Amino acid sequence: HVCQLPAPTLPAHLLSAAVRSPLSLCHPFQIRRGSLEYIFGLINSWYSASQLLLALTQTATNW
Repeated sequence: HVCQLPAPTLPAHLLSAAVRSPLSLCHPFQIRRGSLEYIFGLINSWYSASQLLLALTQTATNW
């Protein structure tokens, strides 16, 4: 009966390692995805700003 006691501790340890492993694998991807969204947001804001500047210069030359 005492021999059966350590048996559940091994699967629990393996389970916690298996749960930790995908999280650690997923973590850098989340960072990369966030930085990509940030970069795309910057590009989008720069593009809209340049479009606004272009429209302003076109209206200024039309005057």
